Amino acid sequence: MAREKVGRVPSIARSEVSRRKLLVGLLGAPALGLLAACTNGNDGVPSPTATPEPDVDPAVIAAALARERNLISLYAAAPAEAAPALQPFVDRHRAHAAVLEQAAGGGATVGSSPAAPSAGLPPDLPAARAALALAETAAADAGIAALAPVSAQLARTLAAIASCESAHAALLRSA
Repeated sequence: MAREKVGRVPSIARSEVSRRKLLVGLLGAPALGLLAACTNGNDGVPSPTATPEPDVDPAVIAAALARERNLISLYAAAPAEAAPALQPFVDRHRAHAAVLEQAAGGGATVGSSPAAPSAGLPPDLPAARAALALAETAAADAGIAALAPVSAQLARTLAAIASCESAHAALLRSA
């Protein structure tokens, strides 16, 4: 039997692909089916209120809703020339907030008193995009950190939202 030579697979330099981009690529595509908050209609994903944990879920939902409202208000503070390009991000955050409000029992509305951002955005577009990317990353990280104590349904919703926010951050950084 002759031995075949196995060619080397070219390596990708560590600086070419960040860990976050790799995770977004690996997790982002399969998660698209789970992004109930980023799609219209019922795509078969169970409601986030199917099995709530009454002691933990309401506080986690309130915190996630506050993060979404903060992101909406940050996008509203972006330079005017960026508004058309950023509108899809705002629309997704409004959809996330609507899903979270439904999970909370509809006590609040999407348009009601968004949380004030902790700081304004820089007036120039590249710096504003960088600040929005950081805010998206922080929101995604906070969403992932909140997964452990919540019900399975809410964990799926929070993970889908965090995945979407990670994708937003990657898109903002690449623009």
